[in-house]
Amino acid sequence: MVHTPGDELFFGFLEPDTFLFERRFSFLKARNEHDHLKDILQHKYGVRVHELREIILKQAMHRPRVKRELVQLGVNAAKFAGTERDVKKAFGSLRKGTRLLDIEFFFDSLLLNPTTHMGTPYPHVSIEAPLANLFFVRDQQAVTDRGIVIGNPFHLVRRRETQVTRFAFELLGLPICHQISGDATLEGGDFMPMKDFALVGMGARTNEEGVKQLLKNGVDFDEVAVVHQPYHPDMPYDNLDPMVTMHLDTYFNVVSDGVVVGNPKLMRNAVVEIFGKASRGKYLKQRAQTNLYEYIRRQKSFDVVPIEAVEQMCYASNFLCIKSGEILAVNVARNVPRVLGSFYHKRVAEDANYKKFYKSRRKEARRLKKCRSFFPNKRELRRYGIECELISLPNLTGGYGGAHCMTCSLYRG
Repeated sequence: MVHTPGDELFFGFLEPDTFLFERRFSFLKARNEHDHLKDILQHKYGVRVHELREIILKQAMHRPRVKRELVQLGVNAAKFAGTERDVKKAFGSLRKGTRLLDIEFFFDSLLLNPTTHMGTPYPHVSIEAPLANLFFVRDQQAVTDRGIVIGNPFHLVRRRETQVTRFAFELLGLPICHQISGDATLEGGDFMPMKDFALVGMGARTNEEGVKQLLKNGVDFDEVAVVHQPYHPDMPYDNLDPMVTMHLDTYFNVVSDGVVVGNPKLMRNAVVEIFGKASRGKYLKQRAQTNLYEYIRRQKSFDVVPIEAVEQMCYASNFLCIKSGEILAVNVARNVPRVLGSFYHKRVAEDANYKKFYKSRRKEARRLKKCRSFFPNKRELRRYGIECELISLPNLTGGYGGAHCMTCSLYRG
């Protein structure tokens, strides 16, 4: 499932940090890049691609019950501010007028969450937490061996996204086994199923309570490894930038049955706790803790294709594995100038503690450019026979994610 970014993206451009974006970028070019991503998935790989918007709108047009649900969601998202009498009158008018409105109105209302302020001398409409990040459809859920676990994003600006994606999953008839609730948080970029075991990252976006709920209600793997968010040795711990390693897939990913890609420094700094299944819904902590590098190499016998921190920051590990040994990867080399420039202006220019980290990444970039070995142009990948389709996403990655983040795998062969 994917979601082509729409008008909701506009608000992320106003103040990128507030909306968790890395930088500003072109909306029109981003739309073209997203269309290209869908085209490759459908026509090169034969993947059936579901558009989030189309799933909901098509069913709403043909099924009265679905239309009523969407209308209700859209009406509830539209708010009014003013005197009690004016608000009551406005709500009543909107409800009576729903039959005159196109069905798209209610979907857009759900995405934008508008409030009309009444009694002002000029029209005043405010937008509260519009879903500018919705095109990163990986994060709202984890698709496990038991079904779909609806997550609970850490940042409030993303919390309502799960309402939209859950609606779509229900319309597709997909099994939803649990929804993360309370103070627990869980995001899909932290979850990686690997046949008879799974990895789940814990840190800035997925907390301990979220992991506990996932283990109890959402998975049935023989083993689950909980990977603690690492820090980079070039960056003082007190100045840890969570966006550098915000999800597990920002520094680690799976290429094939026996090969992974990752940043060795971060993998070695990522503490791993291993939980074995005692019974359905009950996991017990197993052996003494280790780190991700040792766990994946020694205990699971995977080979590691190493990537540098600058590649990882430019979405090298945020590729989409179509099938074992075949990946759709972001054009890392093209992202380097934008990412380093953004990092400098947002971090180094404001805090000298980031200078060492920035200089090291520039040095890495110069060396990789000279050797022409930016991911995925790695001799290790060629040695393992990995096939790679390179996709250029210089604008879409400005939202802080790559091809992996922009896709939600619903079925796996």
